[in-house]
Amino acid sequence: MKTAFKRSLSLLLSLTIIFGSAYVGLSEVDFSGLFAVEVTAASESDLTFTLSSDGESYTVTDCNESAEGTLVIPDSYNNLPVQKIGSYAFKNCSNLASVIINDGVTSIGNEAFKNCSSLTSINVPDSVTSIGTSVFEGCSSLTSCNTLPKGA
Repeated sequence: MKTAFKRSLSLLLSLTIIFGSAYVGLSEVDFSGLFAVEVTAASESDLTFTLSSDGESYTVTDCNESAEGTLVIPDSYNNLPVQKIGSYAFKNCSNLASVIINDGVTSIGNEAFKNCSSLTSINVPDSVTSIGTSVFEGCSSLTSCNTLPKGA
């Protein structure tokens, strides 16, 4: 009986030493990248701006369809205000997750965000007084939109 106990204890200690030394070797391995969540953000460089006919402001007229993550529409471009989001500007940008529109934008054109299938949230400021038709058509993932401004 003592022999069986000694053998079991010896086996247990051997396994502890083997797995313990394996753990020590693994403790030097960096696993942080294995579980890291990469946060991406679209940038101003993904946007196309068009100068208004009076030369006083800009309209966002296009976005790189491969833009992904969160996009903040800037307050200004080339030292002039960004006041409009043009029709079809973000159409088919299927990797955008959220959009934050600056407080100076006054209108959003027809189908501006059509088929942005990954878009989950958008912030429309009170400065927006005009919103076109079918702006969010095909945005099946959209779950968060602040209260749309009065008159929009």
